[in-house]
Amino acid sequence: MVPSRSGLLLAAAKAGQKQLTSGVGRAHLGARPAPKTPTAMAQGKSLPQIHAVTRARLMNTSAATPGPAAPAPASAAAASAAQTQNAAEDAKTETEEERRKRVEAANQMEAYWFMGLAVFFVGSIVAYFWRGTANTKRRKKLEVGLQEKLALAPDEIDELWKSNALRSAQFELLRMRLLKDFPDGKARPVEFFEHAKKLLTSESSSLKSEHLIERLGLSMAAKAETYDLKVLLTALTLLIDVEPAERSDILFRLFSHASKADLATAKMTEAQAEEAVDALLQSGQLPVRCMVREHHSYPTNEYSYVSPLSLMTRGAEEILKTRKKESKTNPVQGHEEAIVQRLQGDLKREEDPDGPDYDGKARAADPSLQEPLWSRQDFQDLLLTYRICAWGECNK
Repeated sequence: MVPSRSGLLLAAAKAGQKQLTSGVGRAHLGARPAPKTPTAMAQGKSLPQIHAVTRARLMNTSAATPGPAAPAPASAAAASAAQTQNAAEDAKTETEEERRKRVEAANQMEAYWFMGLAVFFVGSIVAYFWRGTANTKRRKKLEVGLQEKLALAPDEIDELWKSNALRSAQFELLRMRLLKDFPDGKARPVEFFEHAKKLLTSESSSLKSEHLIERLGLSMAAKAETYDLKVLLTALTLLIDVEPAERSDILFRLFSHASKADLATAKMTEAQAEEAVDALLQSGQLPVRCMVREHHSYPTNEYSYVSPLSLMTRGAEEILKTRKKESKTNPVQGHEEAIVQRLQGDLKREEDPDGPDYDGKARAADPSLQEPLWSRQDFQDLLLTYRICAWGECNK
């Protein structure tokens, strides 16, 4: 019986182990080559090589032996669901991170916004007070300069009133004499006041505090050589010590040429009313604050000497506003709004630096200004407005 291949290999392995054991004691005498089995000898292999091959075959045999069944892999749907869940979790994590960053950015922006608002608020308050202070200083500087140029101070005007104390009837007689003695309607200030002094002396009335009148005449003469008699007569009203309403009636008659009998029904034109305001301005019978015109600008306002037109416009606006508030006791007549609108248009043209040159003489010749619309009460209300405040008497 021919031995199997595995049997031969096993027999050769045992023989080689026995020979190796017996040859240990002779190792010092010199090793001899191990005997080879017929198969090994036929293949030209040594015993260690045979052992390696045997072990490899045994390992392959054990690996090929079937073991317990491995669990079946998950289905494709389950794998896809797991992958989707993982992606969703990743997206959720990323969204939370973005939300955290967005909240932090919003909080930072809100902090910046409140900081900017606080800076703006504080800056606005500082700018408001700085602008107010700067405007007050600029206006005060101009008012001081105007006061120094005025011939008479407010207390000196009071002295003229109280020391002379002329009545309306006395002034009316003086006015008639002066108009007769200066038929051209114009006169030099110094000459006019000197002649008025002589007339008062002839009427058994002496001029008190005459040095003040002389100073007024010299001051007016330095500005112009001659004046209209109505302007000089307006300056002469400083000798009258009467109530503001009665003083207003004197000027109303002077500029409207109305008689005393027609005073209740007479009316003056807008041009005549403006002429009266200009006469008060030239003779220094308005408070200094009313002589300053304010031009709104930034960062500070500009201030200049007021014009009769601007005084008329602001005064007419104040009358209209007051009458609308007091419509029951002092109703609006209907012409006030038309007057205010026309004055505002003229003032806008006067103040427009880029517009055509304003021609005051052409405006004075405008037919619409020659229409008698201003009653005695209208004129009195105009002079006593806060914007004009003639003789320092005005409605607060």
